[in-house]
Amino acid sequence: TEAAGLEPGDDDSLATLHQWSKKTWADGRPFLELIEAEHCGVLAKTANIMSRKARGEFLARLDGDTICLTDQWVSKLCEVFDQGGERLGVVGPKQLKPNLMIHAYGDFILHPNGYTHVAAGLDRHAVKHPMRVDHVMGCFYCCRKAVFEDVGGYDETFLRGQTVDFGLQSLLKGWECMAVPHIEYI
Repeated sequence: TEAAGLEPGDDDSLATLHQWSKKTWADGRPFLELIEAEHCGVLAKTANIMSRKARGEFLARLDGDTICLTDQWVSKLCEVFDQGGERLGVVGPKQLKPNLMIHAYGDFILHPNGYTHVAAGLDRHAVKHPMRVDHVMGCFYCCRKAVFEDVGGYDETFLRGQTVDFGLQSLLKGWECMAVPHIEYI
């Protein structure tokens, strides 16, 4: 809302979330749990709260301005984890710019050129195969809950780049990180 020139609370997003939090699945489970908290200014702290509350095997964290272009992306992410072996800990989709050129297909951090967005500036269809990388973009970050627990969560002293640190910590603990081409977002 702030990027659109609105003050927090000027849109209907909180009311919409309240409505969705009243919905249930067919078996009676709540569709979602709404967690309301004051803005703390530290994304890592909020991500830790949500990740600790999550009960699933996989965690998917998307920024509020993320637009997923792939139908059934949740099922497709689960398939990647299921087929990737037990040490596949972090998966990231292909990030596109609004002009549909690649912004990042994962990142190399330990690289002769330093922090490098893989395939940056290439055509959307230039990458066709999954690829092991050092890091995936934090705005659409997916990992096993076991990785979160193994690493101990996001370092709350990081105001930015907490997923870079988290990803490197997971690599040091023997987890693998993969970028996948068949799930795309802006």
